[in-house]
Amino acid sequence: MTATTVNGIQVLASEAVEAPISTSAKPIYFKQARRLLLANDTELYGCVHCDFAATGIGVVRTHLKAHRPTDVSAPDAPRKKPARASAKKTAVPTAPDRPAPESLTPDSLASLNLGQLVERAQATAKAVKERDLARKERDAAREELTEWMDRTAKAERSLTAIRTALDA
Repeated sequence: MTATTVNGIQVLASEAVEAPISTSAKPIYFKQARRLLLANDTELYGCVHCDFAATGIGVVRTHLKAHRPTDVSAPDAPRKKPARASAKKTAVPTAPDRPAPESLTPDSLASLNLGQLVERAQATAKAVKERDLARKERDAAREELTEWMDRTAKAERSLTAIRTALDA
């Protein structure tokens, strides 16, 4: 159900979008996104599930998460993420006391009870405090590093002056 009009402008053509990992020998196309050519000669990317359109393919690919089915019966059950084909990226381990992040949608929040919402709010407040503390520690470490670098540069200048005096 790709859009037929975008902001009142008619879509003239809709074609498959080639993925970045595609090769000339074996082209690979995104299955859920389309390239849209509008009547005013602009090019957008659209969702095959709805009328959503954007200027970048990444925005459409992010939007596609809204079309994933959700299990309403078990909102706290962790979701398995599909394995990525790229070997370059490594999984970042989550802290043992912190659950894996989920994408929040209005539907997923509506299925939570008040206690679960309060728990999430408390976890968010705790994460914000931890983040702020880590930022303060980082800034203090940067200041200390800058001081040490200044002292090192001063010591190197003094050492150079001593060596020059001894060589003369």
